Amino acid sequence: MVSYCCTRRFQTLYGRTPTYVAAGSTAAGYLVQQALQAAFDRCNISLAQGDVKKLLYTSSGVLNCSDNQNNGRLRVLAALSALSVDTFFGPVTFNKVRQNYAGSIKMLQVRAAAGAARGDREELRPIWPQACCRRRGEG
Repeated sequence: MVSYCCTRRFQTLYGRTPTYVAAGSTAAGYLVQQALQAAFDRCNISLAQGDVKKLLYTSSGVLNCSDNQNNGRLRVLAALSALSVDTFFGPVTFNKVRQNYAGSIKMLQVRAAAGAARGDREELRPIWPQACCRRRGEG
């Protein structure tokens, strides 16, 4: 249901169906937003005055958090490690080495073949995502 609603909203905003790139980008942005919100939820960040470098990389005097963990970068890493959310592609939960272990994300995009009329299901064909890199020794 989430995927359908998000697809409709994307179509309304941009006048076209989202690709898997748009969906993946949205999921990544959502994860970052959730991690940042969790990281700084119990902190006074007003002394950073909107300066992200100060917020993340200044070790003292910028953050005042209720748990006294006042290092912004470490807070974001801890929040990502504790994150468990649902996305278009299924659940995302990170392990100690920051790899998603909650589920195996599978993605498939279906497009009509060149010259096919819209709605002609016999002419639909899958387009699998391409690997962005190859292992050493592979063609």
